[in-house]
Amino acid sequence: MIKVLILGSCVTRDTFSFFPDQFTVVDYFARSSIISIMSEPLIINESELSLPSAFQRKMILYDFHKVFLNQILQCEFDLLIIDIIDERFDLLKYNNHYITRSSELVNSKIEQSEKYSFDVVKRDSKEVYELWKLNCNAFFRYILNHIPADKVILNKVFWSYKYRDEEKLYSFSVEEAKLIETHNKILKSYYSIIESQFPQINLINYSAEDFIADKNHKWGISPFHYELRHYSDCKNKIKNIWMKN
Repeated sequence: MIKVLILGSCVTRDTFSFFPDQFTVVDYFARSSIISIMSEPLIINESELSLPSAFQRKMILYDFHKVFLNQILQCEFDLLIIDIIDERFDLLKYNNHYITRSSELVNSKIEQSEKYSFDVVKRDSKEVYELWKLNCNAFFRYILNHIPADKVILNKVFWSYKYRDEEKLYSFSVEEAKLIETHNKILKSYYSIIESQFPQINLINYSAEDFIADKNHKWGISPFHYELRHYSDCKNKIKNIWMKN
């Protein structure tokens, strides 16, 4: 069994849900921007989060408390797999702290607490781009100071413009396509930064045809909830990287 640590989203996590007999997920960090991960911790209590889901509360606490950087020093794993689909969210700023404004955080109602005074920083702003570039470099330098580069994989995924329902292929609506294009441009700029600065890490590359969403995906339809063949392809690419190293 290959032991994997995931920093990313369901895009990567679902691969191991579909093929559980070949991998062990030692921990999973989602709903966190690299900007937030590299920020100062902001300690909150779980009771401040109005969410019924223990997993969602856990992800928000991980993000506030900046657990990931310490966890990579404590976990035993064979591969660290990173995807940046969750870099779609805006950020919250509170003093010197940055928090990922995920949909789970919004639903938790903590933004409305009188205890904090958060400012929203928009994902598509120049401020976030400059922050991301700076923190991305610091993040990967930290990672590669503690983990051999051949154990680090960037799962280079994009939002899909099309989805399949049974055998038929459809395009997302015009409005949805505009949002998809916006986020794919952001992802391309982020990937360019990572690849230019840290060429020594492993990349999982795909063709555009590998990104077809599935209307009947277990999490519902979304431009990054792909059909099963994508996850099978991802699994095989990960195994090839593992065997090569």
